[in-house]
Amino acid sequence: MNRFKLLSIFIFVINLSVQGQVPMPKYNVVGQIYDKFNLPLNNILVKLFEKNLRTEVLLGTFSVNKIGVYSVTFDFEHTADAADRQPDVFIKIFDSDNKLIETSPIKFNVKKNDTLNLKIGNTEIKPFNEYYELLNIISPIIKSSQLSLSDSYSNNDIDFLAGETNQEKNNIRKLLTAHKLDKISDNHPLFQQYRNIPNKLIAQLYYGLLREGFPNDIEKILSKPSEEIRSTIKAAVDKNIISGEVLLFI
Repeated sequence: MNRFKLLSIFIFVINLSVQGQVPMPKYNVVGQIYDKFNLPLNNILVKLFEKNLRTEVLLGTFSVNKIGVYSVTFDFEHTADAADRQPDVFIKIFDSDNKLIETSPIKFNVKKNDTLNLKIGNTEIKPFNEYYELLNIISPIIKSSQLSLSDSYSNNDIDFLAGETNQEKNNIRKLLTAHKLDKISDNHPLFQQYRNIPNKLIAQLYYGLLREGFPNDIEKILSKPSEEIRSTIKAAVDKNIISGEVLLFI
């Protein structure tokens, strides 16, 4: 056997060895977990699995952050038949007691960087409702001025907030009015029938009513029949103005 042929065989063997040492590509799956009202869930554990025909393989776990986001990175070589196909994955989410909450549908043939979101009930994930989106935009400016949402605001204040945030003046005004109504509701006798509403939802209740045309007068609002208030809130929920969670308490 000549030296050229021996060298060729040697190079071929070396190439095989090097190829065997090349790490398999890593995959990263990220996503956000939502409750049934389209709000991010936190204080939960996400487990990512690869799904095969009759088995499943745990690929990684992640405790979601405050806005419900998780991220799991895994090696493709850890999956079955890695050379033949891309992995098919799904997630399971667990509460703080390690009790299963929900399982996602399977996402087939994931990319190296892919997204898998999950909403409780596996229904359609809607964008943030109008109230929460506006609240998250306005609140930092209010707090930076050492004010609260329930303070009184002049037309000049509203103009500034609208210009700074590029949001509708009327919506900003109604948001701030809703928080002011929330504050004065505590001692109002007509509010007794709504005492079971959690504090975090009261301003949202008022915002939904104001956006649907109710007057910004607490006496006139609370004097309305409960059936009218509920139907108005349902209309606001259907338009994604406020969270459907409010409907659970009226």
